[in-house]
Amino acid sequence: MAKTLAKDLFGAAELGSQQKPQSFGGYAKGCLAGGTVLPETGPTWQAMRLSRNRNWGQPITVDYLKDLSRKVAKHTRWSGIYVGDISQPRGGPMLSGHASHQIGLDADIWLLPKTDKTLTENKFPPFQCVARPAPLPMISGPKITKRCYNWPRLINV
Repeated sequence: MAKTLAKDLFGAAELGSQQKPQSFGGYAKGCLAGGTVLPETGPTWQAMRLSRNRNWGQPITVDYLKDLSRKVAKHTRWSGIYVGDISQPRGGPMLSGHASHQIGLDADIWLLPKTDKTLTENKFPPFQCVARPAPLPMISGPKITKRCYNWPRLINV
């Protein structure tokens, strides 16, 4: 008899659970209860690749991303940020891609200046992933680092 894989069960969930927000397990082996969705578009962010339904996270994560996008818009020449994967509605292993992102506490932020245009999947700008960090002069200076990343609720950058 064929076994149903955990990634298939978690990947099939379309909505978060109606529970108190809580993470179980770790970043690469866990799940998410009571997650909240990051809306597709806000004044200073856009969630990307919505067809994968990975724009769910702990409420503190979603609030942090909204705050970060506002601070980036205020303190840089960018009008905001593009947010990639956060987690699936109930976390857990994904059908493809990340081993992490299972508990709703980590997020991918595309390091591209946000424009006023809404990007669709067929209009993503071409970019290459890099295996090591690259300098980011527009947003990584001491002022933005102090303003955006030095918050008491942020544990790890």
